[in-house]
Amino acid sequence: MANRRFAGLVTGAFLVAATALVGLTEAAEAVPVYISVNDFDDGTWDDWVQSGGPALSVVDDAGNGVLQVANRANDFDGIKSPPMFEAGVEYVFSMEVKLATPGTAQFRFVTDPGFTWIGNTTVNGDGWTTVSGSFTPTVAVAVYIGSGAHSVDG
Repeated sequence: MANRRFAGLVTGAFLVAATALVGLTEAAEAVPVYISVNDFDDGTWDDWVQSGGPALSVVDDAGNGVLQVANRANDFDGIKSPPMFEAGVEYVFSMEVKLATPGTAQFRFVTDPGFTWIGNTTVNGDGWTTVSGSFTPTVAVAVYIGSGAHSVDG
């Protein structure tokens, strides 16, 4: 297996919304219900937990708290949600990500179990990139932030 060490990545705010129908008329519109939102400004990642063995810390970026994930060795090193995503509900996932070093890497949300990729997107260190996608699980799942290999060694 390839070594996937990163000097670190930073994750800005992320949110997860479920779509709910309000009312029973044909004109009913889908209204997002926010399931998990974190801007890291309070220094925590709420009910998400560490995934793998990275060093996690909240650092300042232009006055905003961001989650820095350092010493990554695996594609799942970062944070993971509890198994709060229910079968049969469509969820929309979104996060802002940038690398702390030059180069590029792919980032995504990944379901557990099932390891379905949601919103796979190329990210670099030049600025914040939105990673987003939607998913309807068939069983209850947790979600972690996954990554691919970094394009620059070291």
